[in-house]
Amino acid sequence: MANRRMLHKSISINLQVNSLSEFAQLIFTWTIPHLDDFGKIEGETEVIKALVKPMSGRSIDDFEAALNEIVQAGLIERYIVDGKKIICFPTFDKHQTGLTRRTESRYPDNPAKHSENFNENQISSPLTEQNLTEDKLRESNQKRSKEEVKRSERNTDSGRDKDVNPVSFFPSNDGEELALTTWREFAPDNPELFGSLFLKALRQGLSVLDYRKIATDSARTSDPISSFIKKVDEFLNLPF
Repeated sequence: MANRRMLHKSISINLQVNSLSEFAQLIFTWTIPHLDDFGKIEGETEVIKALVKPMSGRSIDDFEAALNEIVQAGLIERYIVDGKKIICFPTFDKHQTGLTRRTESRYPDNPAKHSENFNENQISSPLTEQNLTEDKLRESNQKRSKEEVKRSERNTDSGRDKDVNPVSFFPSNDGEELALTTWREFAPDNPELFGSLFLKALRQGLSVLDYRKIATDSARTSDPISSFIKKVDEFLNLPF
């Protein structure tokens, strides 16, 4: 197991990480160097405290609360196999280099992911069934009231923003700031997507609150750009 790990600068503007309390952010980032070559670590709270921040005066309950925050944000998976808690960072491979010599983790995979009835949202999404029902009702009502206006504005706004350069773009409101942050998180190497996708989604009429929710939910998937496009399309009921 390596003694050090990569920490990409995009973590500073990651929507999921920034949704955490500062203590949970610290535990999340400081755990990374202790992960094995498969992004796993023993998940008992006492072990995390002893390994990650042994000199902390915080209580075990504080550490447990921080871990629960990180789970709810969809940044880690925490599961039990044979009575032992295990933590897995699902995007570990994406952000680490030099993993070619790894052999086999001593920690088993999440058994739920091998179940036919497994639903990934049960692990990564903080939304409850009640939240989902309320969201669907709210989305349905908003779609009916917004659809006609959005269809008339779509072509004009898309043409205006298509060639905007994100490097020189200066946000004039919270929505544009959020669109820029989302582009930096999802597609920093593809400036064309800033105007044609992320600003376009804003111009279609998404509120800042709805935009942030779609971006946060999409960030928890394996393909955030495709998920973002799909969720915007479904929310506005418009061909994107």
